Amino acid sequence: LDLDSDNDGILDVEEAGNAAQDTDGDGQVDGPFGDNGFDDNLETTTDSGTPKNPPTDTDGDGTPDFQDVDSDNDGISDLVEGGSNPAFDDDNDGMIDAEFADDNNNGIVDAVDPTQDGDTATTPDTDGDGVNNYRDLDSDNDGLNDVTEGGLKDVDGDGLVDTEGELTDNANLPNEDIDSTPDVLEPNNPDLLASEDPDGDGVVEGPDTDGDGIQDVVDGKPNSFGDAIDSDGDGTPDSADLDDDNDGILDTVEAATATNDGDTDGDGIPDTLDLDSDNDGILDVEESSNGGTDADGDGRVDGPYGNNGFADQLETSADSGEAIDEPADTDGDGIPDFQDIDSDNDGISDLVEGGSNPDLDTDNDGRIDATTTDTDKDGVIDVVDPTIDGSSPATTPDTDGEGVDDYRDLDSDNDGLNDIDETDLTDEDEDGQVDAQGDLADNANLPDTDGDGVANYLEPNNPLLTAILDADGDGVVDGVDSDGDGIIDDVDNLPGAFGDGPTDVAGFTTIVNSFSPNDDDKNDTFVIKNLQLIAPNFSMEIRNRYGNIVYEYQHDGNKNNEPRWWDGYSSGRMTLQGSDKVPVGTYFYVLKYNDGKTEDATGWIYLNR
Repeated sequence: LDLDSDNDGILDVEEAGNAAQDTDGDGQVDGPFGDNGFDDNLETTTDSGTPKNPPTDTDGDGTPDFQDVDSDNDGISDLVEGGSNPAFDDDNDGMIDAEFADDNNNGIVDAVDPTQDGDTATTPDTDGDGVNNYRDLDSDNDGLNDVTEGGLKDVDGDGLVDTEGELTDNANLPNEDIDSTPDVLEPNNPDLLASEDPDGDGVVEGPDTDGDGIQDVVDGKPNSFGDAIDSDGDGTPDSADLDDDNDGILDTVEAATATNDGDTDGDGIPDTLDLDSDNDGILDVEESSNGGTDADGDGRVDGPYGNNGFADQLETSADSGEAIDEPADTDGDGIPDFQDIDSDNDGISDLVEGGSNPDLDTDNDGRIDATTTDTDKDGVIDVVDPTIDGSSPATTPDTDGEGVDDYRDLDSDNDGLNDIDETDLTDEDEDGQVDAQGDLADNANLPDTDGDGVANYLEPNNPLLTAILDADGDGVVDGVDSDGDGIIDDVDNLPGAFGDGPTDVAGFTTIVNSFSPNDDDKNDTFVIKNLQLIAPNFSMEIRNRYGNIVYEYQHDGNKNNEPRWWDGYSSGRMTLQGSDKVPVGTYFYVLKYNDGKTEDATGWIYLNR
C-alpha cells in the first residue's frame, strides 16, 4: 500500500524500474489491469501474475531499490541524490523524517507527494549519461567516484562505501570551492588524462557498458556494476592482481623488501604501484632484470597476463603465481636493485651510472629530487618517463661494452682501475665497494683528471696496463669476466664472486690500491702490512704518471722497526711549488725485496684526499 516504501522521496514505481508506466506521475502504473489487478504491461502474459522483470536492485545487495535508502551504495542517500531537500532528513538515516505529514496515507509524505501539490523528487541526471544520480557511481562524470567525493572510505576502490549502510552527512557534503554545488555534482578532477577527456571539459568521454555511471575508460570493471582499481590496466583488478603495476615483480616481493612503510623513495606511491621504486631514474622492470620483456619501454611487462595479473612469461607456468627468477640484487646486500640507489655498491649512484642527468639529484642522495613532477602518478618523474613527450629516459649505458651496464659494473671503463678508486671515496679492503654502505660520491665533482668533461671512471686512464693485460694497447683490459661484476678476471682478485680483493704480494702479504692522506687517522698512509717481516731489506720507490720519483725508501734490515710509509708528501726528487703534498691521482710503485730470490713487484696506487 506504500508508494514510497523506503520513504526516500522517490516513488516506488520509479525505483522499481517502471516509471514509463506512470505517465501522470501519481506513483501508480497506468494500466490496463487484468482480473488479477496487475498491470498487463508488466507481466509476461495477461493475468499470468508473473512479472516480466524483477524490481531493480542497482547495487545487487539483495535489497530492491524501492526499499533501499542508498540504491547504488555510494554512501550518499537516495533522498539527496534523488533531488529531495536534504533538510527533510535531519537524523541522516536516508528517510524523510516521521514528523512530515501524509494526509492521504499513501506512504508518500505530502511535501513530496504529487497528488498533494508536493515538491516531487526530480531524480536528476547531472552528467546527462542516462543514469540518474541515485544509481550513478560518478554523478558528475569527472572520473572521481561519488563515494570518494562524498568523503567516505573506499579502500578497495570499488566505488561503494566500505561499511554498507554508512551515509555521508547530508548537510556537510564536501564542497572544495565553497560554492552552492557539492563536489559530487561538480567536475573537479585535475588528474584526468587526455585519453580520458579529449576535449578538456573536465568530463570523462566514452561509453559506459555496464551502466553504473562510470565510463569504461576509467572503470576497473567495465562490464559489471561497481569499480575496481586496476592500476596497470591489464584487466585484473588490483585486489586479484599479483603484480599491480605490471613491472614484473610480484607485489609480495616488493612489499617484503620495501622500506619507508612500503614506499621506498617516499614519493607517496607504494612500491607495489611505483614503476621506479627507488626514484633513481631507472625503471624497476629494467633493474629487476626483466627489461627484455618490456619491448615498448613503458616500464611494464608486455604480457600476456593470466587471470592472476602476472605476466605468463615470468612465472613457472601460466597462473602459477611463482616467479621464475627473483629480482636482481647485484651487490648481494639484501636490497634488490630496484630499491637500491647504488646497485653495485661502488659509491657512484645508479642515477648517475644509469645515464640520468646528475643535476636531477641536487642533494646527492641518489634519488631524483622530490620537487620534480610526476604527471601520471606512476612513480616515474616526467623528465625521465618514457611515456611523457620530451622526456629523457635513463639510457643505462655500458661504457666498456662487455655486457654489464655501468650501474652494475665495478670497472665501468674496464681500465683495470675499480670505479670506486677513480672517485673521491676510499676502499680500504679493496673489494671494489664502499666501506660504509650508502656512501655516495659527489655527483658534481667526480674526478676528471684531464678536464675533458668525462669522469675518470668512464675514461680508460691506467698507464700501468702491460701488454700481457692489454695486448692491443687500447687502454682496456683484455679477457673475460667470469663472475659478471665488470672486472676482467686477469685483474680481479676475486674472479669467482662479485667484488674484488687485495693484491697478493709474494704470497705472504697484500698491497692495497688506494689510500687517503687527509689526516682523518683512517688509511692516511700507504702501508704494506708485515712487509718488513718477510723482507727486512726491502726498498721502494713511487713515481707519478710522468715518471718523477715522489717517494723512495730503504728499510734498515730490522724486522722490529716499523717502516716509514708514504704519507702522500713528496720525499723524492720531485719539486712541488707551494706544498710538498702530491696531487690526487694514480701513482706507480716498484718494490724490491732485496733477498736475492724474490722478483721485484710493481703496481699502482690511487691517492685520494
